Amino acid sequence: MYINVYFYEVGDKHFDFLRESEISGLWEYFLQQRGVKNKKSANIEYGFFGNKDEEDRTLVVCAGIEKDFDANDCQNYGAKTIKLIKNICKEEEVESVKICLNFEGKSFYSIKWQGEINTRLFIEKGVLMGRQNDDMFKEKSTKLVIKDEDISGIVNTDLFPIVRGIELSRSLTFQPANIVTPQTMQEICEKELAKKGVKIKVYDVCDLEKENMNLFLAVGRASSVSPRMLVLEYFPENATDENSDEVFAFVGKGVTYDSGGLYLKPYPHMNEMHGDMWGAATVIGIMSALQVLGIKKRVVGVIGLVENMPDTNAYKNGEIIISKSGKSVYINHSDAEWRLVLADMMTFV
Repeated sequence: MYINVYFYEVGDKHFDFLRESEISGLWEYFLQQRGVKNKKSANIEYGFFGNKDEEDRTLVVCAGIEKDFDANDCQNYGAKTIKLIKNICKEEEVESVKICLNFEGKSFYSIKWQGEINTRLFIEKGVLMGRQNDDMFKEKSTKLVIKDEDISGIVNTDLFPIVRGIELSRSLTFQPANIVTPQTMQEICEKELAKKGVKIKVYDVCDLEKENMNLFLAVGRASSVSPRMLVLEYFPENATDENSDEVFAFVGKGVTYDSGGLYLKPYPHMNEMHGDMWGAATVIGIMSALQVLGIKKRVVGVIGLVENMPDTNAYKNGEIIISKSGKSVYINHSDAEWRLVLADMMTFV
């Protein structure tokens, strides 16, 4: 199905003219109106041209942007617009779309947020981010997949690799801990990053012991899945000299499940702890986008992948552990594991 989306500024006379000319007759074809609940937004209106069985059937969506929208409002509004389109397609049993974004109005770059912002950029980013499906584990999951090539009218083309990186990070973070483990995160890095100019070095338990990363090892010692640290290096041929001191480093905590250790988290705070690896997921997303964006700098990502679990071998409150930096660390609370993981990793970096 073809979909034309018109973003316009509320009160813009140009869009009133548009209503009477380019899409004349749209309003009487409106089947209904759906409100997008945003404290500053106008309703999003939509309607169809053509019957359901016609190949060239077109959905027209008109989304009004308030002049006092800030960057977050614009991004959220773009996401809500594309989610509305996905819901319509689900109801209409549409499995493939071609979406064209249109921006009507003279002042789409004049909405202020800490100075001048590119309003269109944030709307486009919201549209791309809103297309991601989050129901992959449901029996009746969303069949519609909106790819980059299915969306035209985006002028800020750097958003494509950036949003793909965000989608990768979000996908890792939202999946449960029985699927995303230290082992599977390593495999995902090897699959997704190796083909994007990123070299991967894995530090297993033996390597971590040689590096004296005792705090890191303590956190993971009760888990059935061995902890590991991954060093992800992006160093393109056209980057600065290898011996240059200008290296950008990202360090991310990857606790794929945090039970709290022996100091167990109470209900319900343990329920969402599969997402305690969002730092590592963010680093993976960043590294995945560098080559496509043409970044000419040397960039290193370091992620520590580990589970914090209770067991007879778990580290205990009251232990004193010597860190990689040589400092002695007194364990007062086993649910403060992120401090231990990052302490050794930061010393390593």
